[in-house]
Amino acid sequence: MTSEQTPGAALELDGVTKNFGSFTAIQDVTLSIEPGEFITFLGPSGSGKTTTLNCIAGFEDVTAGEITLAGQSLTDQPVHRRNLGMVFQGYALFPHMSVEKNVAYPLKQRKVPKAQREKDVTATLEKVGLTEFRHRLPSQLSGGQRQRVALARAICFNPPLLLMDEPLSALDKALREQLQQEIRRIHRDLGTTVVFVTHDQDEALALSDRIVVFNKGKVVQVGTPRELYLQPENVFVSEFVGESLMISGDYRNSQFHSDSGTVFATDTTQELGWTGPAQMMIRPENISIHDAAASADTAATGECSVTGFLEDITYVGNAVKYRVGLPDGGGIVRAEDIGGEVADIGSEVTLSWAAADARILAKETSEEPAHA
Repeated sequence: MTSEQTPGAALELDGVTKNFGSFTAIQDVTLSIEPGEFITFLGPSGSGKTTTLNCIAGFEDVTAGEITLAGQSLTDQPVHRRNLGMVFQGYALFPHMSVEKNVAYPLKQRKVPKAQREKDVTATLEKVGLTEFRHRLPSQLSGGQRQRVALARAICFNPPLLLMDEPLSALDKALREQLQQEIRRIHRDLGTTVVFVTHDQDEALALSDRIVVFNKGKVVQVGTPRELYLQPENVFVSEFVGESLMISGDYRNSQFHSDSGTVFATDTTQELGWTGPAQMMIRPENISIHDAAASADTAATGECSVTGFLEDITYVGNAVKYRVGLPDGGGIVRAEDIGGEVADIGSEVTLSWAAADARILAKETSEEPAHA
């Protein structure tokens, strides 16, 4: 890599749409990505995240809209003229080339002089921890090492934008988490703008400055990991990003009325501006759980409480996840291991939480909620 680093470039998508025949894969995607940002496209299979990445890369032509990088249009530029780094899920290494020749390939294509090329390859291999493997073939490497080679090849020419298409999905959990840390370190060192695609919520939360959530070809929310987790704007995001307890009902008069008739206080700081069918979402760590037969002073430790039945128990190290069924919904409650205080599946339990920890979301139907 050259000693003078090129800062990451701003990326703009304005009304980008892609049709395949009569099928609309992505519709009116509009985003502004700051120079040096680490942005993750998150969504289920078929949500449009990879199609959007392919449009940025130039692998797909856009049907409508504009894509610009550092103020210059990419929309009609061929792939090789966009000067972008790309890391694929399947590595896409040349099997007959050594590690160093794979990494040197984009430099050679750009006609970088041999002496500078060798210097850049050495520096890049050192950055990704592969110096001692430079003469090996891809077949002689582990999956994690091959992915490091793919990353080195993508960053060796210091691109203003690095695109990564689910690069860690084929790796085991421990290796995936290790490479996540390395990717973040390299990103901080280089200052390159990164667009990373994944369907793994934990991966997106761990890596990103901001996350773009896709569903059914549209962007449904953009925000920091904290914003998406604590302040989801719709039911899809609340359920796709993290676990939650959901209660179905109706929002009116600044109160939440469950389908079974229970009235819950709500967070007065959440300005909704609408009334109608709704769901109340509470994150697992904000809920206290007790045996329903416990004394009143322990069974209701928050402003809101409800009774349900314990459906499942999962031990996750120093905590326990309880799945609780409610008359109007249900979901996950997470608590520290309380030594069997709530132990039997099928037992009646009381859940309690502070009103400020609940979020009211419009129920997702074909009709819009009425404005207050």
